Amino acid sequence: MSALAAKLASKSAWPLAERGLRMAVGMGVTALVARHLGPGDFGAVAFAMAWTTFLGGFSWLGLGDTVVRDLVHRPHDRDRLLGTVAVLRGLGSLVSVALAVGLFPVFYAEQPRSVAVLVWWFAWAAPFSEAAGVPVLWNQSQGDMRTTVLTRLIPHLVAQTLRAACAAGGAALVWFGVLGPVETVLAALASWGTYLYRLTPGARPRFDRHLVRPLLHDALPILGTAVLATLTMRLDQMMLAKFSTLDEVGYYAAATRFSEIWWSVPGILMQVAGPLVLFGEHDAQRRNHRLAGLYAVLIAAACLAAGLTIAVAPLAVHWLFGARFASAVPVLTIHVLTAIVVFADAPSIQELIRRGEQRILLWKGVVTLATNAALNFWLIPRYGAIGASIATVASYLAAVVFAPLAFAQVRDLARMQLGAPLWLLRYGLRRRRLALGRSV
Repeated sequence: MSALAAKLASKSAWPLAERGLRMAVGMGVTALVARHLGPGDFGAVAFAMAWTTFLGGFSWLGLGDTVVRDLVHRPHDRDRLLGTVAVLRGLGSLVSVALAVGLFPVFYAEQPRSVAVLVWWFAWAAPFSEAAGVPVLWNQSQGDMRTTVLTRLIPHLVAQTLRAACAAGGAALVWFGVLGPVETVLAALASWGTYLYRLTPGARPRFDRHLVRPLLHDALPILGTAVLATLTMRLDQMMLAKFSTLDEVGYYAAATRFSEIWWSVPGILMQVAGPLVLFGEHDAQRRNHRLAGLYAVLIAAACLAAGLTIAVAPLAVHWLFGARFASAVPVLTIHVLTAIVVFADAPSIQELIRRGEQRILLWKGVVTLATNAALNFWLIPRYGAIGASIATVASYLAAVVFAPLAFAQVRDLARMQLGAPLWLLRYGLRRRRLALGRSV
């Protein structure tokens, strides 16, 4: 287990370092932007991003982890797989742009024109984001996280520098929308440029219509799950804009800048661990032992992260965002608890994909979304952003409780989750005995 842990740590170092740098830079730039715009306009930016992120969730068509799995098992089909995925994602992203721009005046006619302009600009980030993501699938299947990190991090830093310059220079609200697609355009150029440069002579991505049906067959349940998850994440801000005020959206967005930074950590770890621990391991007993270890480590890390965030929340919000955002503190204290559920569920997602049980993920997404929407209708008009944070935590917990009750296929995974503290205790005692034996 220690050898595997060392290998996972080695391969995760680059993406985790990237995430740490993104977190530090992003928090600083967000604070500058929030202080410049104030709760109302900052809420407008956050709401426009939430709307386009939700509808942009359709653009990738679920072609992610299942494609990585296929690339691990059939690396000789790389050119056909990546070429077909690139075409499908490109078509999906154009549809998402049309939906984001076309449906906005239908659902939010009461919002000012400035918000509609932000939506128009943010919507165009999707096509370039999907283009940038296709070469990343090959890098993940090969465990090459260094290339992925560099082709995403450099464009991100350039875009954040421009945002900071706009905030420091007192730029108008519209410029923060114009900068929306900049990062994804640069990332697409970097990722495809690097991938094509490294191709062997004669190799090139190509579309194969015969792969469309099997790819979509495996991916569509993942797409449904991802769209539901994205809507669940952004539903709070969209409903706050509809049933409360943009100021409340601003408070909620400021709070989630602290809590949601943790959500990407288990995803990064499982991008590395999926091909290494699950997809490529054929010994069931060894795989289950490693899976139980992943649950234990991630749940322990989540509890630590949530506790630290709650402890520093008042000071951090005041120092970064200023006194105008004091109402974000109680929102953050509640919302960060969701990270524990997200960490605990990350191994289950990859394991169900390995088993071909993606439909369970879809049902969990339905339960999460339905619970969140129902609670938001009741809580947001009464408690604003605080009510939205309570609804989020409750809806994620509801899905975790629902899955093992409804599906026998995940009861073994639920036992691993519940047994995580015991696994950590046993592992610690075993390491202690080994250390005592060496000292003797």
